[in-house]
Amino acid sequence: MIPIELIDFYPNKKNPKFILINEKIKKNNHIRFLGSDYKKGEKVISAGKVINSSHILAFKSLGVDKIIVKKRPVIMFYSTGNEISEKTNIPDWKVRNSNSHYIKSLSKNLFFEFIDGGVLRDKDDKLFKKLINKNFNSKCDIIITNGAVSAGKFDFVPRVIKEFNLSNYFKGVAIRPGKPVLFAKFKNKEKAFFGLPGNPISSAACFKFFVDPYLRSILNMKKEKPLKAKLKNSYEKKKNFTKFLKVQFSTCKKGYVFTLNYDLLAETILLEDIGTENITDFCSSTYKFKGTEIDKFDFDPALNDHKYGDDYTDANVELHHLHGSLSLFYDYSRNKAIKFRSEDIFIHDVYERISKENWTLTPAIITGGGKSLKMNEYPFEFYFRNLKDLSTYGKYNKLFIVGYSFRDEHINELIKRWMRSVEDYTKALLIVDYKTDEKTREEFKNFVRKQIRKKPVIPNRCFEFGGANAIHDVEGTNAREE
Repeated sequence: MIPIELIDFYPNKKNPKFILINEKIKKNNHIRFLGSDYKKGEKVISAGKVINSSHILAFKSLGVDKIIVKKRPVIMFYSTGNEISEKTNIPDWKVRNSNSHYIKSLSKNLFFEFIDGGVLRDKDDKLFKKLINKNFNSKCDIIITNGAVSAGKFDFVPRVIKEFNLSNYFKGVAIRPGKPVLFAKFKNKEKAFFGLPGNPISSAACFKFFVDPYLRSILNMKKEKPLKAKLKNSYEKKKNFTKFLKVQFSTCKKGYVFTLNYDLLAETILLEDIGTENITDFCSSTYKFKGTEIDKFDFDPALNDHKYGDDYTDANVELHHLHGSLSLFYDYSRNKAIKFRSEDIFIHDVYERISKENWTLTPAIITGGGKSLKMNEYPFEFYFRNLKDLSTYGKYNKLFIVGYSFRDEHINELIKRWMRSVEDYTKALLIVDYKTDEKTREEFKNFVRKQIRKKPVIPNRCFEFGGANAIHDVEGTNAREE
């Protein structure tokens, strides 16, 4: 198969007598084989995973209309104490009700529904018992109280909980902060109870290390993997006692994502996982496109430099569309590249309107032959120059290559530059592909080694198969496994 972009018509396209092919055509080039996205029997998503937009894309592509999911757990939350107040201006003996608002704010990211049960006062133990009985017949899965769980005069929660028929119970854990935390399961009831300390830091710690793991267990989600780090300052703690410390955690400041795809999957995933404040695609200065309600963003690295500072050190991830994207356009009326939000492109039928309404826009996408030359043109030269600089000067110590065919010589050359720039590339390189059978895997390895001629030859440990799910840490780095 030969893409039309690689063909010149002679003498002209309207009345062609011959076609001229500008590049050498290899067997099976430019053919997308059946099953190249997903093969029959291939796992799309594992149990216990959170469904995101990329999964929705896969489901709809495969014709999957319905899937079985877990119900979001419901948490009924009660604050306790006469001192608790919702007001901003309070007397010295009062305490602002921060804990309920904190836990409510977690509900979006931790996949639970939050119901605020209000404040129980110091002598509301009888009312508390009635509320628990009432919740047995409600939709809530977990009951949480905040405060009244220690050994004070008005700490009624443990006493009331013990009056119920329980299958599991513990109170007090060898930790600080959070020592008086309480947990119970009601016998013959699909309900759990957590009594969190009233101190905000203690409450937050107990929710993190007790409630969150419980939520993950009932949702069949994997346990959160801990991050390992080294303390800069020494610290001593009591034996057989866990101490939670407030620390400032720092990792590598930068990550770079370079994609050759036109689609918007990479930026969709990044935006969902790390948020807009932690990513830059070098487009800013939003305003409405002429005569519409559609926001557009100027491609302007200089404005991003002003926003993020020198070398974009405050933006954790830089996204570079080396061959352009479906959301990037060249506005030849202003000699400026602009970008639309991906959702606006589809909601407002941007491509159709460009044609019908004669907008002065053309997609900023590199296709056909001569890609290495086109990448030296605006706006692509900025992306390519960044990749070239990073490859040449060894500014990053590991390289993940996912789903790349190794057929672009200008990209292959930069990969080889990076290999020369690091101390031992075999401990810092991971090449991930989707191929499933052993024959095609070996063919792929041999092809890559042929394209990237390097000594030592790329070892087998630098290859992983299974698609993006096979991405893991590489030897010799301190990266977190995902």
